Amino acid sequence: MNEWQEEALQLTAIDRQAELAARQASELVITKPWSSEMAEAIRAGRVTRVVCNYALGFDEPTLDFLRDLPVRELVVLDRRLPSLDAIYTLAPTLELLEITTDPGISLDLLRLPRLQTISADWAQVANTIMALADLRSAAFGAYQPHDLSPLAPLSELTTLSMKDRPRLRSLAGLDALPRLADLGIYLAAELRDISQLRGRATIERLELEACRRLDSTLALEGCTGLRTLSLAEGGQMDTLAPVGELVRLEELYLHGSTRFLDGDLTPIAGLPRLQELRMQNRRHYRPTVAEITAQLPRAA
Repeated sequence: MNEWQEEALQLTAIDRQAELAARQASELVITKPWSSEMAEAIRAGRVTRVVCNYALGFDEPTLDFLRDLPVRELVVLDRRLPSLDAIYTLAPTLELLEITTDPGISLDLLRLPRLQTISADWAQVANTIMALADLRSAAFGAYQPHDLSPLAPLSELTTLSMKDRPRLRSLAGLDALPRLADLGIYLAAELRDISQLRGRATIERLELEACRRLDSTLALEGCTGLRTLSLAEGGQMDTLAPVGELVRLEELYLHGSTRFLDGDLTPIAGLPRLQELRMQNRRHYRPTVAEITAQLPRAA
């Protein structure tokens, strides 16, 4: 490992530790009955992030205890809750909302204009998502449209994630998201067309995992800003040749069922910044995965 790689790894680790420490210091994970002391910590600004996770002990019957508190970030994981109406009273301060609740309970995002980050089932937000023109990060479960065109109003998005078997067939509409730098799509069984990625040098992280109908990497041509790429748990793909042009790539995940028919791994063997490779070896691969990983820098 050369000096710049060592320094980059150290700085990244320090930044992550500092971010985690800052978040934990201002986070309240509710593991016992709600109290006036908890409410006072939020009013005093010592707590800005609240986590309500039934798996961690949250057992309040509603979210009414949060009404009118200056919460900036709210994470709710509890499908037993009968209503989300109390969330609207947080509108003056709420910037991040991540919910895993009854998908039949919809959210009116017109009433939460300050949101910068949203994570919810698509059915809960589909009717009002266009109201959040300044949204920066979105994660949708069970996305139903066949392409990205319904997201066109969200032109400020930098991060987009879709899980729980989205029904995407293509990435048509991606051009309407010019600032997108982080795209993750998981278990999209019908996704075939990713040609809209070609030439998108602004994308830094791309994860198309368990999208088994994808059969070519040619759409990655010109994605020269990529630092992380995952095509893990995919199907049979043609070649790694376009990946060899991604000279900023640091992390490459091709493990599981993903298989490259031409067997030529030389394109990734020459990637100058590659630090991590996860890939299932195949008999016809040359050079072998082990030969490539043996040349990668080791984290200190």
